[in-house]
Amino acid sequence: MQHWAPPQYSADGRWWWDGYRWIPCALPLPTSTAWDWQEPEGGRRGTPRSLWISIVGLVLLLLIAVGPAAIAWVQAQV
Repeated sequence: MQHWAPPQYSADGRWWWDGYRWIPCALPLPTSTAWDWQEPEGGRRGTPRSLWISIVGLVLLLLIAVGPAAIAWVQAQV
């Protein structure tokens, strides 16, 4: 069984170690991202708006896909 480890990057983020040699990265690693989930100074950060929009869109798609079948089943029971 082989064990897998995440890639190791150099301190400057321009190279990564593949287990045998250092390979240059196409782009340097970002030092911080928009999805940094640490609490900012001044309180808790809310959920990103795009996540809520995605959830609402998914619910609407499910209603469109399952709704007609559910309505037909209810009408057949009456």
